[in-house]
Amino acid sequence: MDLPVTPVAFAVQDVARQKNRSVMITASAASEFTSKACSPVGTHWADDTHALAAGTAKAVGAEGGKTWYFITVDIAFGKALQEAASQVIEAAGGKVIGSVRHPVGASDFSSLIVQAQASGADVIGLASVGGDLVNILKTANEFGVGHDGKETLAGFLVYINDVNALGLDVAKGLYVTTGFYWDQNDHARAFAKRFFDVRHAMPSKDQAEVYVAVKHYLQAMDAAGTDDAVQVNKAMRAAPVDYFGKKATIREDGRVPYDLMLYRVKSAADSRAPWDYYTPLRTIPADEAFLPINRVSCNF
Repeated sequence: MDLPVTPVAFAVQDVARQKNRSVMITASAASEFTSKACSPVGTHWADDTHALAAGTAKAVGAEGGKTWYFITVDIAFGKALQEAASQVIEAAGGKVIGSVRHPVGASDFSSLIVQAQASGADVIGLASVGGDLVNILKTANEFGVGHDGKETLAGFLVYINDVNALGLDVAKGLYVTTGFYWDQNDHARAFAKRFFDVRHAMPSKDQAEVYVAVKHYLQAMDAAGTDDAVQVNKAMRAAPVDYFGKKATIREDGRVPYDLMLYRVKSAADSRAPWDYYTPLRTIPADEAFLPINRVSCNF
């Protein structure tokens, strides 16, 4: 379960295939888990790089963002996000006018922010994650980027915990794409309340996906009458997924497609209560977000 580090997740999926064990990837976002390296005993639940990048780029473009500049972490994850987003931007008539990369754990993002601001782009795409993304947003706030009406910031892999840590005065106006937000509907709110009562925080999308994946796995194992990985995964693919009130299934390749939503982070003045952070802007349909099945790589 979980597997937030991409190289580790690939290795675990290979071992699971060899040893006939079920593996459910709910954190690592690489789309290659199903587009190139799919497994009959593996399922991928996380919002993947293609869905986050392509879905965000198309939705933000529809909101008026035509020219883009990227600040990208210099690893395969960041490169995949930028490439997928760039393809969608250019196909829709937009333009990528520049980009800059940074190493993991960079100590200073000032020069990167200045370059992005000077580009004159409508949108600065942040193809980074975790502590680096948080520090980029802090630096952008110090320079007034994203708050002066000249450009907007779009994060591809943003967690609500990041927004909570930053505060709305820093994060306001940021575009966020996600398949789960605790306040998206009654199903999500009911789960979030139970989670909050125990953890005293709202669940991230990773935590929500762990919950729904484990629940679906246990129900499939009960239906199959065995814990054999191949048989349980067949049962998982045959049954509809209870994805917090959203329609979802598991494809043959193990991908779990569902609708995503483009949100914008609220200002403190617009937030009605603690953890009320996102304003919904546009639904991103599953068939637009996720890649189709690769019949060559996934011919079991």
